Amino acid sequence: MGAKFAHFSIFQMDVEEAIKLLGGVPGTPMNADRLEAFMKKTSPSDFKPLTDEAKEAITKLFNMANKSRKEYMVGVNGKWTTVFNEWFDWSSIEEAAITFSKKTEKICFDISMFDSDVFTLSVYKKGKVLTRHISGATEIYDKKSSLGDIDIIADTFGITEQKETLQKVLEKDDLEEKVTDLEKLFNVKLWRIYTDLAKKMGWKKVTV
Repeated sequence: MGAKFAHFSIFQMDVEEAIKLLGGVPGTPMNADRLEAFMKKTSPSDFKPLTDEAKEAITKLFNMANKSRKEYMVGVNGKWTTVFNEWFDWSSIEEAAITFSKKTEKICFDISMFDSDVFTLSVYKKGKVLTRHISGATEIYDKKSSLGDIDIIADTFGITEQKETLQKVLEKDDLEEKVTDLEKLFNVKLWRIYTDLAKKMGWKKVTV
């Protein structure tokens, strides 16, 4: 299994301000209907149906998981403030980033990778997508590859004099190598962000 991650960031925003704006940003809650449907299922005929004790234990785990899906780590990341949730993935990060972006005049970006197969980088302003880069095995997931607007990406990260380098990096086929190079080019941490590390870096944990 390859690398998976997703998070979004806001340019030069105070951490406390970012936390205030998090209210209403969609997390990735588990579907209660799925739990109910699962509870109604019985095991194969040679096994007994779920006991009340088993259902209680499963419900408890479901509620614990749902709580963690509403917990965010927020902290300074170079010139950016990054919002991270263990449950963010490439299918949910766009909605979260757009919703947050609608609440501020500041530039936002999100980034994600799925199983080292697909990589995305999007830039937003006031809820609008300014540009999006998507690369990798996109055809497997019915997506179209796109280099994105080099000028917008370069301007977003303050590297307008390194556009040629940026383009070469974005054109790389090795996605993990691409992210590593972008991290150096943008001077911002893009991956290997996880809750314990965020705590060590002094990021704040909040529940919304």
